[in-house]
Amino acid sequence: MKKFPLWINIIGPIGSGKTTLAKKLAELLGFEYEGEEDEDELDDYYKDPVKNSCWFQFKKLTVRFEKQRQIMSYCSIGKEENGIIQDEGIYEDIVFARAQYEQGYMSEKEYKTYLRMNKALLNCLHEPDVIVFLDATPEQSSERIKARNRSCESNISMDYLRLLYKLYLEEIEKIPKTSLVIKLKYDNFRNADEMAKIIKEEYYSNKNVKKIGY
Repeated sequence: MKKFPLWINIIGPIGSGKTTLAKKLAELLGFEYEGEEDEDELDDYYKDPVKNSCWFQFKKLTVRFEKQRQIMSYCSIGKEENGIIQDEGIYEDIVFARAQYEQGYMSEKEYKTYLRMNKALLNCLHEPDVIVFLDATPEQSSERIKARNRSCESNISMDYLRLLYKLYLEEIEKIPKTSLVIKLKYDNFRNADEMAKIIKEEYYSNKNVKKIGY
């Protein structure tokens, strides 16, 4: 069993409730919350994804690598005594890169370059102790996107959400076995508080992949 500080990374599709869950879990455990701020860049991407997807994807990869290294440093020196809850992360970045490529927004050369950089950067990192995959269907994601009513997300299509969901399910199986992966079925919980309490009970499990609420 790992000693504190513990590092938990929350990942999942657009609109799956990652930020809400991450903040609730940080509050419940008394951990530090680490999120991402990129709404201005998201606006630029969604205005013209064909034009902006490549630079946006490389920018996100760079920012997430820097964040991952920062969190690793915090954990190694014990800066955060109890632990860190990370909202989003580098291990879901490839999902969006694959989606850009499959939609034709990134060329084959661009995508292959991205894959080389992604692999090189991941080789410089170690994994979070726990990765929580918030498993929300495209329909659930769409409902949450509409409810939060962000202007930059108004044109997200169901086809795109379905593609992302398919890629998440594929990529989640490739996460290194050194992390405990908790797959949390979104529609079997009433709210983020209930999810957070379940994660608190399960995150020291010795199993590599744990499905909750299926």
